[in-house]
Amino acid sequence: MNRLTLSSTPIIATLFSRSGCLVLIPLLTLLIYSNTWNASFHLDDDINIVENRAIQIKTLDLSTLLQAGFRSPLPNRFVANITFALNYYFGGLHVSGYHGVNYLIHLGTAFLVFLFLYEIFSCKALRGSVPFPEVAAAMAALLWAVHPIQTQSVTYIVQRMNSLSALFYLLAFILYIQGRKRSEEERLSGSRSKAGYWYLGAAVAALMSLGSKEIAITLPLMIILYDSLFFCGGEGSKIRKAAPAYSALVVAAGLFALLYLWGANGTFGPLQDALSRQYGVDYIPWDLRLMTESRVLLYYISLLLFPHPSRLNLDYDFPVSYSLLNPPTTLLSFLTLLGLLSMAALSWKKRPLLTFFILWYFGNLLLESSVLQLDLVFEHRLYLPSVAFFAGLTLSLLRWASAASSKWATLLVSGVLVSLISLYSFWTGERNHVWGDEITLWEDTVSKSPQKARAYKALGTAYAEEGRLDEAIEAFLTALRVNTKYAKVHTNLGVAYYKKGRTGEAISEFKRAIDINERDALAYYNLANIFTDQGRWDDAVEAYQKAAEILPLEPMIRHNLAYALNRKGMRHEAIHEYLEAIREESDMLESHKNLAALYLQQEETDEALRHYQEANRIQPDDPVVHRMMGLLYKKQKLFDLALREFEKAAQLAPNATTYYQLGTILDLKKESNKAIQAYRKAIERDPKMVEAYINLGVAYQKNGQLDLSMHAFLDAMRLHPDLAEAHNNLGYLYQQEGLVELARLEYRLALRFRPDWELPRINLMQLQDPLQKIAFHPEN
Repeated sequence: MNRLTLSSTPIIATLFSRSGCLVLIPLLTLLIYSNTWNASFHLDDDINIVENRAIQIKTLDLSTLLQAGFRSPLPNRFVANITFALNYYFGGLHVSGYHGVNYLIHLGTAFLVFLFLYEIFSCKALRGSVPFPEVAAAMAALLWAVHPIQTQSVTYIVQRMNSLSALFYLLAFILYIQGRKRSEEERLSGSRSKAGYWYLGAAVAALMSLGSKEIAITLPLMIILYDSLFFCGGEGSKIRKAAPAYSALVVAAGLFALLYLWGANGTFGPLQDALSRQYGVDYIPWDLRLMTESRVLLYYISLLLFPHPSRLNLDYDFPVSYSLLNPPTTLLSFLTLLGLLSMAALSWKKRPLLTFFILWYFGNLLLESSVLQLDLVFEHRLYLPSVAFFAGLTLSLLRWASAASSKWATLLVSGVLVSLISLYSFWTGERNHVWGDEITLWEDTVSKSPQKARAYKALGTAYAEEGRLDEAIEAFLTALRVNTKYAKVHTNLGVAYYKKGRTGEAISEFKRAIDINERDALAYYNLANIFTDQGRWDDAVEAYQKAAEILPLEPMIRHNLAYALNRKGMRHEAIHEYLEAIREESDMLESHKNLAALYLQQEETDEALRHYQEANRIQPDDPVVHRMMGLLYKKQKLFDLALREFEKAAQLAPNATTYYQLGTILDLKKESNKAIQAYRKAIERDPKMVEAYINLGVAYQKNGQLDLSMHAFLDAMRLHPDLAEAHNNLGYLYQQEGLVELARLEYRLALRFRPDWELPRINLMQLQDPLQKIAFHPEN
């Protein structure tokens, strides 16, 4: 291999220094992604973050992090799930924190791209054939970092799984290279090897990459490719000597991949099912998929060459290849790929960089662009493979400038590089604007994929969330014109109809969804909600039970089922369902409150109090919970605790009922003056609260304020003339004043309105004996 030492290369190095490029990476990326900090959650962000209770941790410890990692919808990606949990712990669902972490991952990956390419460009096997390897590596990393194709991996929050995997992938590769270099140096020097530490670090990074996304499966193959080309020099004898180590690496990685991806049933099982359910991908036979992906691989290259925002799309409507000639570009793509792979094979020894980067590009697309039932096209899949494109682009420009040996050629290349950096940066900022919210994103998508039902479904959902129901309905109807059998769209259309008050049409849409997909849990759930609103409890229970069969771990379904069961009078069954809801989500506030109320109906005071305490833990400022806890403590004669709860309830929501209960506790604690104040506050807020007047009168009587006491009882009788308690207590006051006939009259009235009450009867009899104590009756 010839060494390039042409005079024009120092000009390039002067114009584009390594440090200059590396400084531009954070400056430019921060600028072009600055309009994404408040970009909303999109598409799969909902199931993996917004609706993923596993990552919504309240405490930071090992158990909650493990729960976040392995109980999320995609548990194989536990590392990424844990990062989402940490985001939630420190910032809830505020999107800026998630975007900030995604940006830092992208920035870190960009610097690793530089280190990775520098290791390759400066390796001994290339004998200095790459002019200024540091500049080349830094320039390639800069182009990679600002390219618009990366927006999907950075701005689309859930694609942190992809970018984080790439970060650890490159880190593992760099650590392996360092370990391999140490092994060679120590082999030649005969000193004790410390390469094992580097290899251990590489293994840990590889595991982290695999735990972020399954694309790391290709890492052992890429390492073997690198080792064969740059350490073995492509020589068969050296490769054969290293073959046992390569085989062991492949076997170990393969076994781990089978265990990790396939599961116990020997198929792609959990991963494939989870991905297919999440993305809603239509099945395409493997042969048609492979033919189609041959075109996709070249289409990706076209996006890298010309990434104008008008060509970028979240949901591509890419036509399927049905034969090599349908469409004709299938055969052309197949032949082009065959030619590129043949070039890689033929360049094995003479042009190892060409071989490596061709195989890097195709190898890193192998998993997601082959037979797995995934979407045909997604831009984020280019995040790692595109490193090869930018390395090749940068090297081609630098070598051309060197070969031309002309100042003008060098200036031209410099101008091209500056133009590319500027254009990529501008287009990236423009594309990021589209990611700003759900509506702008999906309006852009449907304009580019007008025959994609999923895009219209997402747009309709975005409109509905903004309250734009007419536009939502129109989008859903358009989706159904594209695909009449789209069950989820029927369900969403039903929800929109119901919000518009078109209940009959809503029910029809839910039933159509169920006819298409009998396991559409949300259709059953929403149908049950309508039946609940209509008071059709039998139908509601049946529909909720169907939904619960499909999604047995969904707490909201269990909660609503419990409510319907309780309305049917099936109290024990309702308690069971509330407990199931709480088992899955311990912070279900309404479930705890409703469960406490049911236990209270069954006189299970301790259980009722326990669930009110849990409700208070979840939401400490709920006045109803504090009031109910106060009543239970009062029932248990824990008056100090009851007083604390009623005072807290009065502080949060100062209403008549709370002040009345506060007064009864103060009465029991023999604090009459404070009780009087509490009763008066209750009456101020509800002047028709009869029981407050009665207790106020009793409190005044205890204080010897008989006139005020009498006025309170008279006020009670004006509101409720046939209230026996008021007549009895007023009779007592008349007796104290020596007005025996009036007292006798009031006692008789009390007996008239409540004939079975013994107290006024006794008081009436005791009028004949003034030495006997006359009783009065407070209303507690």
